[in-house]
Amino acid sequence: MIGRRGFTMLELTVAAAMMAVLLATSVQMLRVISGQQRAAERRALALRAVQAVAEQLENAPWDQLTSESAKQASIPHQVETYFPGAKLTATVVEEPIPLTSKRIMIEFTWTGPDGRAVAPARLTAWAYPDASSPQ
Repeated sequence: MIGRRGFTMLELTVAAAMMAVLLATSVQMLRVISGQQRAAERRALALRAVQAVAEQLENAPWDQLTSESAKQASIPHQVETYFPGAKLTATVVEEPIPLTSKRIMIEFTWTGPDGRAVAPARLTAWAYPDASSPQ
């Protein structure tokens, strides 16, 4: 008896179905990965924005670094378009012990593309008086 050559119609249908399932799974996985990458890029941009605000506040003269001046800090204009519903909160707390310092706390919140709140980007920094600054 001569061996069978070629594929039967059933084998071709099963192979095509398996390819379709693999392709659909791959497309969904690529979509999820792309969404996660965009979210990571937004978080990195948010952290850079928070760092910029922290540096701006840290560079303020010692006597002008207050809770009131921190409340006037705003989100950099270049960043606002990437974060719908973004909110920046900055506070300054004086820490007399063990060294005279001011703790600067910054929190940046925004909503994701799905409309839900995203975990905030937070940063805490400390400012110390110059040797020439009155304490």
